[in-house]
Amino acid sequence: MLVNLGIDPAQPAEIYQAGPSQDGKVLYEGFFHLVGRLLAGDRERMAEAEDGFCYFLHDAAARVPKVFATQPVVQFEFHVPLPWVLPGTCPP
Repeated sequence: MLVNLGIDPAQPAEIYQAGPSQDGKVLYEGFFHLVGRLLAGDRERMAEAEDGFCYFLHDAAARVPKVFATQPVVQFEFHVPLPWVLPGTCPP
């Protein structure tokens, strides 16, 4: 999905651990920027893809790099619950 929007998945603006999810997994959230404009639709509506991956697009972008200064910017935000796979328990 990111590549189809012209986003390099290796270049997030921010990704962070948001704590445990309701199903005992670890919730991660983050966002990416892309050049463009939202022309229609509900700008704050969360869409669910699969396996709990949810995302939405909006034009109130945060932490926009200077390289985007002269461009219209859309922010792709997401949250996804993932299992903790490292030894031991997940830190709070």
